[in-house]
Amino acid sequence: MLFLQLTCLFILLLLLFSLMRNKLISILFLIVFSLFFSLEFISLYITNAFIDYKFLKNSNWSDFLIGMKQYKIQMVFFILVFLTTIVSFYFIKRKIKPFIRNKKRYTVTFSLLLIAVLSVFSNSVFGNLYPIYKVFLEEGNTRQEINSNKNTLLITSSNWDYHKEIPSKVEYYNENYKCQRGLNVVYNGLYGLDIISFDTFDSKEETLEFLTFVKELFNKEERFIIFSHDSAEKKLEVIDEELTKMGFSVLSNLDRRESYIAHVNKRKIEEEKSKNPITKFYTWEYQNKGLSKTEIDEFSKEEERFIAHAGGIIKGYTYTNSLEALDLSYSKGFKLFEIDFLKTSDGHLIAIHDWEHWKKDTDYKGELPPTLKEFKKYKIKDKFTSMSLKDINKWFEEHTDAILITDKINDPKEFVSKFVDSSRLKMELFSLKAVEEAIKINPNIVIVSEIVFK
Repeated sequence: MLFLQLTCLFILLLLLFSLMRNKLISILFLIVFSLFFSLEFISLYITNAFIDYKFLKNSNWSDFLIGMKQYKIQMVFFILVFLTTIVSFYFIKRKIKPFIRNKKRYTVTFSLLLIAVLSVFSNSVFGNLYPIYKVFLEEGNTRQEINSNKNTLLITSSNWDYHKEIPSKVEYYNENYKCQRGLNVVYNGLYGLDIISFDTFDSKEETLEFLTFVKELFNKEERFIIFSHDSAEKKLEVIDEELTKMGFSVLSNLDRRESYIAHVNKRKIEEEKSKNPITKFYTWEYQNKGLSKTEIDEFSKEEERFIAHAGGIIKGYTYTNSLEALDLSYSKGFKLFEIDFLKTSDGHLIAIHDWEHWKKDTDYKGELPPTLKEFKKYKIKDKFTSMSLKDINKWFEEHTDAILITDKINDPKEFVSKFVDSSRLKMELFSLKAVEEAIKINPNIVIVSEIVFK
């Protein structure tokens, strides 16, 4: 499309040069064309701001104006282009008449100029809007289906080019499940629809884990869906051969910046990939793993059987150790909360699984570990609240029936003295010395890691 557009502009310029008898006027026309061609880039930013802050987020016009402020540099440039173009048109209109005395030739010249301008602008706007509009249209039809059938599962796969404007998502029973970069698998978990993510773009280990997980579902003839978010193809080359053997021929040949969705049911595979976002919906009924509803209900009442690992899963994200994860897990009936602890550079205990994942999830650019003040500035995935031990103590003070299980910390004497209620504390310990120390303080808090017995 862009090549065709440039070709048309070149031809139009040649026609204009042939119609005009003055080089100065020809140069002025060329300047005007250059200015209008810059709209190709300016309108992209305007489109992004408009879609991001008006339609995708269902916000009001004040939010849209806030969004436009983020594109203020492009907007200033756009205004300058617009004003310069008007002045140039006015100048050209006055100066060109003496050189084009024939009224018909004069009309043809400005008609060609107008066509060229509209060509640039319309291609720019509609070229950028079409893939987004297509997803809106598909999702709008799907929304009607969801409203009439609560068993409808909606999935959008978005590639790197569109993942900010049209984020990938999973929606089921009016609940949204967030996904992560790479390949995401939707399947029937023990207690309902579940989603697990694998970073097949940057991690060879997670790519191999993805293959193992999918093979298990595939061999059991279970129903599941695979979809990509952002970028997913980089590390897939290590499992291309295995994917092809299983029948995932499209996935094994996934290219850069492509969206992908596969629906698998009893080993029957339906795949689709595209340079644009893909939206699909399926009728999906949960099938439990052989347990009756009564058995599941009775099992669920035994609160001590369930632990919210790293605070629990929230919106499809794991290992957040966040305030929002604790609140959500507690609302679901969890009473046991496992939290990972590390120390900041100034010696404060904070809830975090590991620094590398935290850095990636917060887009932190400084040295690791940060200070407590720096740590508290950042939200995980731009939405979840990072917690210090002070925050955790406050939360457990407010939830008097909740029990804390620690991980990654091996100093019971220090932690017991700092935690709000040692009677509601369990500590997984990783050395014989730490176990002996904890027994002296309170034998009931001790959980011995298998590493102690090696």
